[in-house]
Amino acid sequence: MFGGDDLRDLYVTTAAEVVRLSAAPSGYDFDAPHNGSLYRFRLDDVRGVKEHFANISIK
Repeated sequence: MFGGDDLRDLYVTTAAEVVRLSAAPSGYDFDAPHNGSLYRFRLDDVRGVKEHFANISIK
């Protein structure tokens, strides 16, 4: 999900059990609690788009 005034902040949440992958960065602590975390990444080359709200009615 993108946020911030200019939609250049990317927010990522985690919710899973830890899987030990060989692609993890050097020094990554697999035993630390990572699930339920919220991360924010500032992106200079990418901008999100505003959320589109659909106008749906059920009759």
